[in-house]
Amino acid sequence: MVSMNAIITVVGSDKVGIISNVSSFLAEHKINIEDITHGQKAYACSIIWQIIAAVDTGKPEVKRYSHYVNNALELIHRHYIQKITVSFLAKELNLNRSYFCDLFKKEVGISPKEYIDDYRISAACEILKQSELSISEVAENAGYSDLSSFSKAFKEHVGVSPKIYRETYKK
Repeated sequence: MVSMNAIITVVGSDKVGIISNVSSFLAEHKINIEDITHGQKAYACSIIWQIIAAVDTGKPEVKRYSHYVNNALELIHRHYIQKITVSFLAKELNLNRSYFCDLFKKEVGISPKEYIDDYRISAACEILKQSELSISEVAENAGYSDLSSFSKAFKEHVGVSPKIYRETYKK
C-alpha cells in the first residue's frame, strides 16, 4: 500500500491542486465518473478526504488498523456488490476465519459481517439520494441478490423502507 506522504508528493499539497490532479488523472486514464459504482465513488472520496486531512494537518495519515484489517476493508469496498462473505475475506487474507473475525471486531468495533451490511446500506442510501433507479436496481447495485432481503436489511439499519427514505430525502 502506498504511503500518504507518497500520495501527497504526487497529487500536491493544496486542496485545489489535489482536485485538479485527480480530475486530470481521471481524464488521462479515460475514466468516466458515471461508469464507476457509488461504492467506488464513496471509497475514492474517502481517500481524497484523507489526503486533504493529511495536508491540512501537515502530518501523514495515522495508521489505524493492522495490515490484515486494512486489506479486508479494501476488499469490502471494492467487492461489496458481489457475494462477499467473511469466509471469503479470511481466505483471501490467509487467516483462520475465527481469528479474522476477532481481529476485525477488536480493531473496527463491529464484526466483518456487520461492516459489510453497513457499507452496503450506506451505498444504497447514496444511490437512493442520487439516482432514479428502481428499488430493485438499487438493491442489486448495493450487493443484494433479492429485493426482499434488501428491504428487510435496509429497514433494520435505517428505520424506514427504501421507498420512504427516497421520498423523505427528495422532498
